[in-house]
Amino acid sequence: MGTFVNGVANGGNVTTLTGVTWPTTQSSDLALLSWIFANTVTHTDPAGLTLVSTADTSSGRSRIYKRVCDGTESGDVSLVNGTINRQTAALVVYRGYSDVAAFASRVESVTGTSHACPALTFPDGCSLAVVAAERLTSGTTNGTAPSGYTKRAEFGTGLTGGTYTQIADDGLATAQTSPVTPPDFTGFVSGGNAVTWTIALQPTPALPGIHRSGLVLGSN
Repeated sequence: MGTFVNGVANGGNVTTLTGVTWPTTQSSDLALLSWIFANTVTHTDPAGLTLVSTADTSSGRSRIYKRVCDGTESGDVSLVNGTINRQTAALVVYRGYSDVAAFASRVESVTGTSHACPALTFPDGCSLAVVAAERLTSGTTNGTAPSGYTKRAEFGTGLTGGTYTQIADDGLATAQTSPVTPPDFTGFVSGGNAVTWTIALQPTPALPGIHRSGLVLGSN
């Protein structure tokens, strides 16, 4: 399976969010970005990333983006809203995955501290990432990843109207068999405005006749 390269997250009461800075990447790395901001503001999709999914609640707008890296990524991801508000973003980079194979989102409508991840059907052999995002988090700055999953990036602004997001994954050690419903996110209070995603990461195909170790099959 693939490997986790790095993750970074930041947030603030700003129009342009900085500090979500690209780690060192290699060509063909796969990046995922989660971005949450107020539902009353406009936004500009970050340059160089492709929109995967949107999920809006009565108070927040959540976006998931992806990028197949080319190894030249540097500086901050461009995260621009139309006006000042509490926004948060998290970026993770994986190696050994070529694309997002499938995804599903779930929008909550009730207050609680446990946040279910959606069931997902996907091609067998994928790894799974999960994302939580919320606005109006009652001061939440951290949460607990689903049981058996590893937290990779997280940030919460806290305060009234605050935003929170976390990206975690299944540990990347075992190929998953579809369908899967990951366990719940816990540890942060939602005012009925949380969104969760389950995302399948497609492993990079091995070249014909070559093991992932690089040994050629059938050579003399």
